[in-house]
Amino acid sequence: MQSGKHLVTAPFNAGKTTFIKRLKVQLQVNGINPVYLSLDNYYVDRLKTPRDSNGELNFETFDALRVDLLQDHLGSLHGGDEVTTARYDFPSGISHPSGGRTLRLGPSDIVMLEGIHGLNPRLLQNLPERCIFRIYICPLAQLPFERLSRVHASDIRLLRRIVRDRHGRGLSAADNISRWPSVRRGERKKIYPHQDNADAIFDSSIIYEMSVLKVYAERYL
Repeated sequence: MQSGKHLVTAPFNAGKTTFIKRLKVQLQVNGINPVYLSLDNYYVDRLKTPRDSNGELNFETFDALRVDLLQDHLGSLHGGDEVTTARYDFPSGISHPSGGRTLRLGPSDIVMLEGIHGLNPRLLQNLPERCIFRIYICPLAQLPFERLSRVHASDIRLLRRIVRDRHGRGLSAADNISRWPSVRRGERKKIYPHQDNADAIFDSSIIYEMSVLKVYAERYL
């Protein structure tokens, strides 16, 4: 059995899911089958989600995750056992500890774990470091409007978030814009301090992306 784990982490809406789809194809070409897990399915129930200093739900904190459950599942997979993974229902805010897919790692399988806390050493502290490869993703390019004005990478990520959440999580553009300052504070405190733990860094900038996002984002805004 492959003992490796790939952790793909990034600031919010930096392109983790898109990157994973591409990486999955490249790994399969090389005879390795990635088994996908998302930290988004290991949130605690919304009623148990910690709140920030303003009383708002803080999904960015490490304590918003059921880390003990994740570590138990990964430990079992690493040991060759079959595991029924967790699932988080975003519309209802309910965590289902065994509501996800049932998995068992085969001889050519690796676990590909995606989430914003992937670089935090506490996440997989029960697994040997030699089995872990951490990838950090972030859009780094800033596109110019003209000589003085540029589109900052964080603005691209906010547009990505607006489109994604309107499609899949039932949140409006207004909801996301009001939460964005809290999201950014969470990144600075919980994600950026662990960047040095990355084994590889990937720039997820896509030059034509603004033209694609405009079709949806302009309508939602």
